[in-house]
Amino acid sequence: MHPASPFVRGWVALAAIAFFFFRDTFERMLQGGPLVDERLADRAPWLLLGGGGLLLLTVLGYILSWYFTRYQVADGYVRLNTGFLFKQQRQARLDRVQAIDIVQPLLARIFGLAELKFEVADAGESAVRLAYLRMDEARLLRAAILARAAGAALDPARPGSPQRRPPNMPS
Repeated sequence: MHPASPFVRGWVALAAIAFFFFRDTFERMLQGGPLVDERLADRAPWLLLGGGGLLLLTVLGYILSWYFTRYQVADGYVRLNTGFLFKQQRQARLDRVQAIDIVQPLLARIFGLAELKFEVADAGESAVRLAYLRMDEARLLRAAILARAAGAALDPARPGSPQRRPPNMPS
């Protein structure tokens, strides 16, 4: 997974923290009043310390979630292990994969990242999502997984590239 993936996935939380701490200042700026109230000036160091601590914990949580996220394509499965406090493992059987979509939300597109979204028969909302990979890595991984799901052998000299199996010879 790309190191920027937790920030692309969780930018809403960072925006909410910024909104919470700077909302009053922004409203005062729009109304043309003083930017800092006397009551707020007395509490400003504590608010900045609390906001900075909350921001640091949020960023640390994102970094830890990225560090503990692993995926594996082997033995007829795609496995995704996530979490450092609450471990979670998702897997999709390759013979049940119906489609693999490459999804690029706006922020991911800005960073050149993509998400692989697996459509698996009878999986419902528990399908595997590999978010976020570099776009070229996502395309190669998608091609390799689809080739394995179709039963094609992979060329060991070129990982990610399917190699056609020779047709069965009549006896």
